[in-house]
Amino acid sequence: MKNRLSFRKLLACLLTVGMLTAMTACGEEETSQPDSVDVSGIAGTWTEVNVFPYTLTVNEDGSFAVKDFSGDPVAEGTIEVEEEDHPDGSKSLWYDFYRSSGEFWAGFSKDGGSDRQDHLYSGHDGEMHFMRDGIDEKLTPESYLHTWICDRCSIEIKKSKKAYVATITWGSSAFETSFWTYPCTFDKKTTSLVCKGGAVHKDVTYSDDGKEKTKIIYKDGSGSFKIVSGTLRWTDDKENSGDGMCFVESQMD
Repeated sequence: MKNRLSFRKLLACLLTVGMLTAMTACGEEETSQPDSVDVSGIAGTWTEVNVFPYTLTVNEDGSFAVKDFSGDPVAEGTIEVEEEDHPDGSKSLWYDFYRSSGEFWAGFSKDGGSDRQDHLYSGHDGEMHFMRDGIDEKLTPESYLHTWICDRCSIEIKKSKKAYVATITWGSSAFETSFWTYPCTFDKKTTSLVCKGGAVHKDVTYSDDGKEKTKIIYKDGSGSFKIVSGTLRWTDDKENSGDGMCFVESQMD
């Protein structure tokens, strides 16, 4: 009888150890993470469509880095591809960006219909919009025919016969406004609007009694306009007036 009880105890112990081992293995399988995350579809350099854009770099190993307009670091860390369940049973995929500390930075929807993406929109409201660098080669003259704004400065580009005219209005105060007018042609090689001469810059001031005074600054200016990742950049060859400015398309256009 004693031998029989000892055998049963031994058998029970062996079964218990086996169950614990199986449970541990099962638990490890449920919580394990893949060795790497495939971010090849978004690997590269991106620029935010914004007046003061962020620059985003995504590496093949799943790491990322974000810098602001002045080049200062904003965030860095790793990317996870995660699923979102919907009430109707469907699912959507997201590229979720986590800082090195583990804190969530932003999530961008993953395009399920394409391996490569040229646009990234954050969240469900698309608050941040990044465009892949290098896709501007598809630009046409019509891409420029809009009103573009940056703070108190606006650029209106219209077609005039065979030329394209860019008119810039920059109000420094309620009593003074600067105007530039650039006659441009479309350069197919650089996909930009180029003014080789004849640009006019004038300042208009208004006195307290409403009188207007115009001062011509120059009539022999030149410059160019280039769309870079959804934002318009203005190059003023005469005075460098547009340095550091990024114009976005007006929603009232």
